[in-house]
This record gives sequence, C-alpha cells and structure tokens, in this order.
Amino acid sequence: MRRAPTYLVPIDFSPNSEKALDYALSMARERGAKVVVLHVVQGELVYPPMGGTFDFYGLLERDARESFRRLAARKRLAPDDCRFVLVRGTDFARVIAEQARKLRAELIIMGSHGRTGLQRLMLGSVAERTLRYARCPVLVVKR
Repeated sequence: MRRAPTYLVPIDFSPNSEKALDYALSMARERGAKVVVLHVVQGELVYPPMGGTFDFYGLLERDARESFRRLAARKRLAPDDCRFVLVRGTDFARVIAEQARKLRAELIIMGSHGRTGLQRLMLGSVAERTLRYARCPVLVVKR
C-alpha cells in the first residue's frame, strides 16, 4: 500500500504563509495528501542573563502553539487536516529542508514576502535558499 504524500508548509503566521497553507490544504484535499505545518523558533535570538530562570524559548514556543491554535480555529481545521511541528533553529532554510527530509515530504509549499532591492539583499530570501537546500520540489505561493 502506498503511503499518502506529505506536504510541508513552513509558517510564520504572516498573511503570506497563511495563503500558502490555504493552497496546501486545497491541494491535499484534492490529492489525499497529509499536511504538516512547520514553525521554526529562532534558536539563538538573545542570550538570557547568567543565572536567570526565565525560559525565553519556552515562551516563544508557547506563543507559537497558541498562534497555531487560533489559526486552526479561524480556518476551522479538523485535527486530521494537518499536524503542527515546532522546532528551534538559526538557519530557517536549512531547518525547513532538513524537516522535509525527515518527514519524507514530497513537496514544500511556502509563502514569499516578496522583498525586493536592498531589503532582499540585506535579509535574503528564505524561500530562495530553501529551493537550494531542499531535495524535494518547492512551491512558492506569492501574495
């Protein structure tokens, strides 16, 4: 028996990533695929003070889980519609490609912020870099 294809959808809770999720869910329904929603928490954002007990990353992860819960409620997603995966990392494109390999995803479907000029030069494009690292096809949904 052939397993259902898996689509990986990186999400940062922006309108562009939500549009990519909508596209992925529609494609998955048509093709009997599974959708895995991935959120990457910046792994080295700040250095907490020495001796402190504040769990900054735990706070970011709880916030991401709550954002996904609200998103799922707003879009009326059933538990079978998609699965949420939360990971830490510093190079988002590499983390996305690595998760796609681990999940044996057949397709990565992601949004693009559409930055141009100096902004793109300074910030780079996660979507463009994911294209380079991924072993599976990458579909970029533009706004």
